[in-house]
Amino acid sequence: MKKTLAVLLAIVCVISLCACGASSNSKYYGVYKAKTLGGLEDMLGEDALDGFTLEIKDDKKIEMTFDGETNTGEYSIDGDKFVLKDSTDEIEGTYKDGVITIEIEGIECTFEKAE
Repeated sequence: MKKTLAVLLAIVCVISLCACGASSNSKYYGVYKAKTLGGLEDMLGEDALDGFTLEIKDDKKIEMTFDGETNTGEYSIDGDKFVLKDSTDEIEGTYKDGVITIEIEGIECTFEKAE
């Protein structure tokens, strides 16, 4: 259980330190709620997904909130390619039909745009 929580917190840290450019298309802007965490939600319970969000903003910024803690970074979206990047790491994923999918340390996480 502690190891699983540590992995989730590592995901939060990596995403929160990301930076990259973004297009100016407003269809991407909004809040995305976690839908899957590589199966860990089955172990931790559906409540583990509550409060785990990404918010894409129009100024190339992204805010990620997990367990009440919010961190800010930058992002880019080019077609269906979604990229988070910091000075040492780059995380590539996909954006399709309002769903962001990224993989961190073998854990596939999906975020769905909130209505």
